[in-house]
Amino acid sequence: MPEQTPSKKSLLRDLTPLWLLIALIAITVLHDENVSGSALLHEISQRLYYLPIIYAAYRYGLQGGLTASLVSAALYFPHIVQHWNRRDSAINMYAETILFLVIGAVTGLLAGK
Repeated sequence: MPEQTPSKKSLLRDLTPLWLLIALIAITVLHDENVSGSALLHEISQRLYYLPIIYAAYRYGLQGGLTASLVSAALYFPHIVQHWNRRDSAINMYAETILFLVIGAVTGLLAGK
């Protein structure tokens, strides 16, 4: 019996978590590079974390949303440490990581997978 080769679609599907991780790393690099630059670009790049979180939650449900949220928070944590001494800024960044988890969980639950 000839061996079945995986379809192109299933191969791409298997790579989705890798692409999500690459996207989160790219967003982290972009966000870190904009620290001393434009405040607007810094804020926009910070909000880009939500796109892979929402996609992962939609695609993989609650587990995907929470996983992407935790990875985002872990990648974002060095930025928090960098600004640790600025209390008002640190509180805002902690709130951001909590929102990562809330958005991932709510979107995952709504996706119902």
